[in-house]
Amino acid sequence: MSTSRSETIFRSDLAKIEVRTDRMFLWLLIAQWIGAVLVALIWSPRTWIASRWSIHQHVIAATVLGGLFAVYPILLILKQPGSRYTRHMVAIGQMLQSALLVHVSGGRIETHFHVFGSLALISFYRDWRVLITASVVVALDHLALAFWFPLAAFGVPVVSLWRPIEHAFWVVFEDIFLIMSCNYGIRDLRTIAERQVKVEDMAHTLQRTNETLEDKVRERTEELRGVNESLKAYAQQKEAINKELDDFTYIVSHDLKEPLRSIDAFSKFVVDDYGGQLSQEGKDMLSRVRANVQRAQQLIEDLLRVSRLSREANQLCDVSIRQLIEEEVKPRFEYIMKEKNVEIMLGKELPTLKADKTRLAEVFANLISNAIKYGNKPSCRIEIGCEQENGHYHFSVRDNGPGIEPKYFEKIFQIFQRLGRQEDHEGTGVGLTIVKKVVEMHNGRIWLESELGQGTTFHFTIQRV
Repeated sequence: MSTSRSETIFRSDLAKIEVRTDRMFLWLLIAQWIGAVLVALIWSPRTWIASRWSIHQHVIAATVLGGLFAVYPILLILKQPGSRYTRHMVAIGQMLQSALLVHVSGGRIETHFHVFGSLALISFYRDWRVLITASVVVALDHLALAFWFPLAAFGVPVVSLWRPIEHAFWVVFEDIFLIMSCNYGIRDLRTIAERQVKVEDMAHTLQRTNETLEDKVRERTEELRGVNESLKAYAQQKEAINKELDDFTYIVSHDLKEPLRSIDAFSKFVVDDYGGQLSQEGKDMLSRVRANVQRAQQLIEDLLRVSRLSREANQLCDVSIRQLIEEEVKPRFEYIMKEKNVEIMLGKELPTLKADKTRLAEVFANLISNAIKYGNKPSCRIEIGCEQENGHYHFSVRDNGPGIEPKYFEKIFQIFQRLGRQEDHEGTGVGLTIVKKVVEMHNGRIWLESELGQGTTFHFTIQRV
């Protein structure tokens, strides 16, 4: 298939060259006909009858013979351009035109160069057979004129047989190189055709590959569209479920507060009015009841705080982190910072960003509170820094506390999860849950690094807006 295609391309290119060369000779034959008449008018009298100028008989020869030599090849070019017969007739006509020009110029040596130029032009066909036809015409013309009219071909009245043989030798000498040139040209055309076929094959292969890839992309796109629709439906379903859970949590939490308040009030009433009639054990039991009621109330309050985070959107504004910590977060720990010798160090690159100011203050307050609460060294050092990366602000809060075991890294972000005993530390275990939720509401994430005995670093990101 490739061989057949390259042969078709080769034949097509060669045919274009042949037609183009025919058109070149169409105008050349007309120009040479006119040129032969002009030479016969102007040059022939001075060549054949010395300095005296007159209308010479060669004018008739140039007009009539030049027309005969040119008209038939011209008609063939117009009727059958590119045919083999046309090429050979053009070659014959062109060489006869050369012979006519040599004759009307009186056999001048300069005009003989027209023969060699004509052979070079004929080689444009890239057909060595046409060169042979032209060369045979030249050889026969010179041989015939050497016997019957040497003055017309060689400019002398008598010439030996060796003179036309010498002329034929130089024609053959040129033919050798012109034939080589024709063969090289044909070989180049075939090479170009083969390369074009290879390029076309590569293009077809690429096209088929692209079509295959496009089909696969379309299939994957349809699959992804289905997956996206499923994920969208799942997200909507999840959002609806979360909303129901938030509503349920809010309602249940709100309804639980009323009986707890009643229990606390009755317990207080019993202690205040009947405390003198109770044993010490009874008093202790009532104190424990009131403590548990208060803890339950605190748990409900914290649960409501978490629920409200999901129900309310962020209120974005410009927040200076340095100013936020200095003016709103640190004052909350003013007393305990003096008591526990706490030092909070702020980095130089703390930014001003778009965020919910109140919630972001809650994040820093919870992380600082945990660092102070669980600190076990004479002085507590907390370092707060920030870097910008990948469209986010990356914050770090590092302390020099006891550290956290890796198995608790995920657990501590779950609601009501605590690492220590309730008796040892205050709180309900929702602080880091709130921190995680606030960070995620700012399109960020939170994680930690810790080494036992060396301290803990909490990392979290806030999307740049």
